Amino acid sequence: DWAIRWQQQFRPPLSSTKTHNKQLCLSCSTTKEEQETKQASATINIQNDERSWEPFYTFVLWIPPGNNKDGNDDVIPIDASYLIRVQPKMGMLAPRGKSTATASSFSDTAQLQITTRTTLPHPEATDDDDGTLWLLVGTEAEKWVYKLV
Repeated sequence: DWAIRWQQQFRPPLSSTKTHNKQLCLSCSTTKEEQETKQASATINIQNDERSWEPFYTFVLWIPPGNNKDGNDDVIPIDASYLIRVQPKMGMLAPRGKSTATASSFSDTAQLQITTRTTLPHPEATDDDDGTLWLLVGTEAEKWVYKLV
């Protein structure tokens, strides 16, 4: 399955890669309620540019400390879905321009809500370098990569 291979083979993008060097700040839009529960959230939108139905999947990966150098092939990404919740985690995007407004509506776009489950760093993280969290969202044809800050 392409989604599992993509997750397992993920490497942080080179800093010179502008199209995939996006950052998503989870603490920038923190509400009073989120501050009291020590949670933070953000919303992103994805859109299908293909003329076919496209399933999408999301992954949250943690890159351990010391493995954050550009182009590092020794990186072993670790599932970090226990730290960050993405809703929906997967879904189906309608073909480009084929949104419907019926009760069982389909859309070529999806809105994803990203919420922290906790403020604790990964258990293996050190004070000097907590590693990095990445949000991967993709269809077989299109990929969106966000560094979570």
